[in-house]
Amino acid sequence: MTWREKDRLIRRYLLPAFPDYGVSRGIMYAQPLEWVLRGLCLGSSRTPNAVCAYVFVMPLYVPSTVVSLQNADEIGYEYITPENEAEAMSRILEAMRRNMAIITRYDSPAAIARRLLWPLPRYLLATEYEKQAVHYAQILTGQYLKARLGLRIVRAAIALRVRLNGGPDWLEEAARVEQLIGALRSDPRRALALLEEWTAFTKKSLHLP
Repeated sequence: MTWREKDRLIRRYLLPAFPDYGVSRGIMYAQPLEWVLRGLCLGSSRTPNAVCAYVFVMPLYVPSTVVSLQNADEIGYEYITPENEAEAMSRILEAMRRNMAIITRYDSPAAIARRLLWPLPRYLLATEYEKQAVHYAQILTGQYLKARLGLRIVRAAIALRVRLNGGPDWLEEAARVEQLIGALRSDPRRALALLEEWTAFTKKSLHLP
C-alpha cells in the first residue's frame, strides 16, 4: 500500500477523531511538533493492501532518515479492501484510543529519557540508538555532565561495533557522538545547536513541517 493511500485512509477515518494531529506519509502525529514525533504509524506489510498499525514515540533529535519504531506498540494488523476499509480503520481507531498512554506520556525529551533510563536493566539492554536518545535529552534539559559521561559509554560501545562489523552507519554514528562530546566540552550551546540541526534534518527526511 502506498503512503498516499495510507494518508487517504488516515484523513478519512482517523483524523476526524484527532483533528489537532497532522498527517504525513502514513503517520498521524501529535502537534505541536518540536523535539518528539509521536502518534500512529501505518506500517507496510509484504502482503499487498495489508498494514500494521503502531502507536509510537520517536526522538527527532537523533538524526534519522526513516521512522524508528524502537519505541512503539503494535496495535493492529488489517487487510484492507474498498469493501472493508471502514470497518478495518474503525478497529484501528478503537485500538489507538485504548493505547494512547505512550503518546500522551512521552511527549518531551525528558519523558523519553525517563522511559529508557529506568529501571536500570532497561537502560543496560537498550540499543545504542536508544542510549543516544537518553543522553541527547540530557543535553536538552541542561544535564551536561551526565550527558558527557553517558556519551563516553556510548562512544565505547559504538567503537566496538565498528571494530567488529564496520559499515558506514556505525562510522557515521561514531563521528556524530564524537562531535557532540567535543561540542559539550567546548561550549554546551554548540551541542544544543547540533541537536537543533539534527532535528531539522530528521523532520526534512520524514517530510514533516
